[in-house]
Amino acid sequence: MAIFCSFLRGSAFPAIKLGYQLFNIESSNISAQLYFAGIRFLISGLLLVGFYYLPRKRDEKTQSLKSLNLNQWKKIVVLALIQTFFHYYFHYQGLSITSGAKASIINSLTVFFAFILSHLLFTNDQISLKKILGLVAGFVAVVLVNWTPQLGYSFNFYGEGFLIVASFFASLGSVYSKRASNSVQPILLAGLQLFIGGILLLTVSFFLGVSVPKSNLLGYSLLLYLSLLSALVLSIWTTLIKHNKVTSITVYYFLNPIFGSLLSVIILGESIFNISFLISTVAVAVGIYLVNR
Repeated sequence: MAIFCSFLRGSAFPAIKLGYQLFNIESSNISAQLYFAGIRFLISGLLLVGFYYLPRKRDEKTQSLKSLNLNQWKKIVVLALIQTFFHYYFHYQGLSITSGAKASIINSLTVFFAFILSHLLFTNDQISLKKILGLVAGFVAVVLVNWTPQLGYSFNFYGEGFLIVASFFASLGSVYSKRASNSVQPILLAGLQLFIGGILLLTVSFFLGVSVPKSNLLGYSLLLYLSLLSALVLSIWTTLIKHNKVTSITVYYFLNPIFGSLLSVIILGESIFNISFLISTVAVAVGIYLVNR
């Protein structure tokens, strides 16, 4: 299921690129990008919450919105701020300045941050030599699949720096969701935090004076696909985090750029098949094996 989530996340890379083309959103138009993300997550949240309350056989663990207490709502709002709002706010800001290849490499720092936080917070999820070797193998894989002679070593705080901050919030969200899912059902937790995070992103986009982007049927269909993708991925991911060690699941983040590059060939016609891509595919598999060994 973690591999399936990585595949869906990988499909989001070319889908978002195509979505920006269909909605005429330029890379420098941050307000429109935040609006696009806000609408996507708001729809995702509505879909998940609606699915959760569909008439079907219930068990005793089913929660209603009225049954959630103040402490549970606090956890939902905090997770929405961490995993959706702050994560994607800094991600889109940074992405507008740095290259996509650099962004993919920096995003892999999410795994490193998750390992450190898990080591500090969970006694049964400590860092070991095999985990360190797995991290190194996974990181090398991400660098290889994104390496180009034009990559460069420049650092801009509002570009690469913001992407590092976004990676930290992504890992913090995974760790915090493990705590929050102990008292809030994972699907409901994912749906509510996406909905709240989407509203916050939309609010900021309007504050920045967004000109609402419009598209055709294909564009709105793609937006719906991205919303369904987010709903499916986050509900599965939150459930996986609840029932497994954070490091055992977050290491699959290394697969995101592998699938993203592969699907870019199919969707966007990009060419990535070379020796570096093949080596990186093997390296990320080795990394995941070592971490879970």
